[in-house]
Amino acid sequence: DRSVCREDLLFMFEARARAGVHLVHNGALDDVHHSLEAALAILDVGGTLSGSGTELQELMLSLEVVAVVGGTCFGSHAIPAGIVSQLCLLIVASLGRPTLYVPVNAARALMEILVATPPRSWVVKEMETHLLKVCDSLETLFTDLFFENPLGTRCTDSLLSLIAILTNGSPKCAERISRSQLPSIVSCILFAHADEHRSLRKTEVCHVYVISCALEALYTMSLAFDVQSLPIDFGDGVIHSFVKLFEEHSNFLHGILHHYAGSGPQQQAYLERLGVRSARKKKKKNTRRLIETTFEQRRRFHRMFYEKPA
Repeated sequence: DRSVCREDLLFMFEARARAGVHLVHNGALDDVHHSLEAALAILDVGGTLSGSGTELQELMLSLEVVAVVGGTCFGSHAIPAGIVSQLCLLIVASLGRPTLYVPVNAARALMEILVATPPRSWVVKEMETHLLKVCDSLETLFTDLFFENPLGTRCTDSLLSLIAILTNGSPKCAERISRSQLPSIVSCILFAHADEHRSLRKTEVCHVYVISCALEALYTMSLAFDVQSLPIDFGDGVIHSFVKLFEEHSNFLHGILHHYAGSGPQQQAYLERLGVRSARKKKKKNTRRLIETTFEQRRRFHRMFYEKPA
């Protein structure tokens, strides 16, 4: 029942808001700041975060707290406290290391802060510069993850959501992403998971959620730049046309998203938007109202329960 699901969803956002106020009031921001500072100090001198070291354990605990709690209250205090900039620096500094779980979890924590705060609050100090560096790092991170396992689902949803949030919230980030391989990689993720879901080779893996996140990222990109004309490279040396691939998968995507219980009107709107060949520059302007994306909806829910700590 949709009413029950919505009630449970709002209860979750309210609980996160209360937890955020509690953490801010009890000095948790200082603990997160110190753990990030200690990890960055090790990485800055060329060190590694050992699996048995206390620094890594404290870092992963801090990243999990930020990702799980998030919320407008916690996020609005994390930005001026420099925690967002620290997360950006951590993502950049930890790339190229033996394991990817540090940059992946740092990106997840960053996403939960950005999704709960208005984009106008991001323009502080050097934060926007750091976010641009994150865009470059996401290209490297996604390339490593995709070519390691094209059908992997490990934190893929959070990373795709982060791309969509950055594209939507910052024109400079959108421009940086448009000049990267991220649109091509996200398209590869969409079509690869669609093909795997259609073949039913791995029924234990739910590909629909990853497909929905990839669609949202591409939809958000399409509002900022032309996605349809970008070349798609699956790593086989053959350049594919986005329009042709989308036409081949369109009916199947419409079908699974229509019948999938977790799919809402957003996904159908994404498909409709991506199916319009903007490269042909149709004379008739599309006057349809843009739909609220899932991350914009999440930001609205976070704001509903925002209370400044006393």
